[in-house]
Amino acid sequence: MRTFLVGILISVAVVALIAQVALPRYIENRVRDRLKAGGGSATVSLTAIPALSLLAGRGNSFEARGSGLGFGSGARGASPFHRLDGFSNVSMELTNLATGPLRVKRFTLSRCQRHEPYDLEIEATVTARELAGGLGTAAGGQLGGLMGALATGILGDAGGLEIPLRLEAQVCSQEGEPQVRSARGSVGGVPAGRLAEIVLGGVLGRL
Repeated sequence: MRTFLVGILISVAVVALIAQVALPRYIENRVRDRLKAGGGSATVSLTAIPALSLLAGRGNSFEARGSGLGFGSGARGASPFHRLDGFSNVSMELTNLATGPLRVKRFTLSRCQRHEPYDLEIEATVTARELAGGLGTAAGGQLGGLMGALATGILGDAGGLEIPLRLEAQVCSQEGEPQVRSARGSVGGVPAGRLAEIVLGGVLGRL
């Protein structure tokens, strides 16, 4: 009987050890592939003890690095933070992204403890034409879209002029929804907080 129980305990320990090693790697690969769906390269690292907590969306740390990734229109999906909120330590650093009208040179998102706000930094450029058209629609609703369409026609050759953008913000997650607590920076009069939501929606929607 004792030998039988020892055998069961050893089997459970072996299964737990395999899960601790294999499960994070499996989920890392899935997240990496989603990030790379629009092209580019990415690496993802997850830690969790026990690893099975990852199945509930919780863990100790989430780290992602990438370059040359594409995120389509950058439209914000539902609850973009819900895949990150369960991790205590979050660190994302992505370079040379394309998300909607913005060409993002550098995107960083980080926090050190669960329930603390995220620190967001974005360095990007946008052309005057894209700002007036695509970004104006995203930031200003139907009226913004109408004004953007008019401005696009008026700009002519000047529409290709690139406008630099630098944005710093603290972002809280309320049930997965981004709530910009404080933000610095704007481009073409579009508020920094709205710009942060547009980029976050495009990037985090892939996680």
